[in-house]
Amino acid sequence: MNKRLLGLFLLLNSFTISAQEIKSVTVQSGNSAERFPVFSDCVNLQSNALETCFYNQVQDFVFANFEIPENLTLSNFQGNVKVLFEVDSNGLFKVIYVDASEEKLIEETKRVFGKFPKIQPSTYNGKPTYAKFTMTISIPLKSREEVAAATLAQDDIIPNNTKK
Repeated sequence: MNKRLLGLFLLLNSFTISAQEIKSVTVQSGNSAERFPVFSDCVNLQSNALETCFYNQVQDFVFANFEIPENLTLSNFQGNVKVLFEVDSNGLFKVIYVDASEEKLIEETKRVFGKFPKIQPSTYNGKPTYAKFTMTISIPLKSREEVAAATLAQDDIIPNNTKK
């Protein structure tokens, strides 16, 4: 029960940055003194493009490396894994907390985040610092493209009732 309360507290105290449900806890965009962590594919980007690239790289890495345990695949398991992680001041990914209904999903989440490459850390006033993020991993897994397609399809299905 305490883990769930902690998870709920952490989720309520973060704000949404991305439609794919990665949330920033400590890094905010729009402040020129701050910079998001930087993957090698994002080095030449600035501001919002750098932020978007960071989130896309995290999502793509998780999608490519996350292996759903066989027993959950066979039972057509559907659910979410919520993970609180940080990119420390050395550019290393560290899992702080994982909330999932199945222990094997918690273990898999920790394994995947342990495989992330070292990246350039966040900076604040030009100095390396850590940044915390939350991410929701939906099971079954969906790529960014699948999520975008589903969102577009949903927008087409639900009529816009705000126009009169």
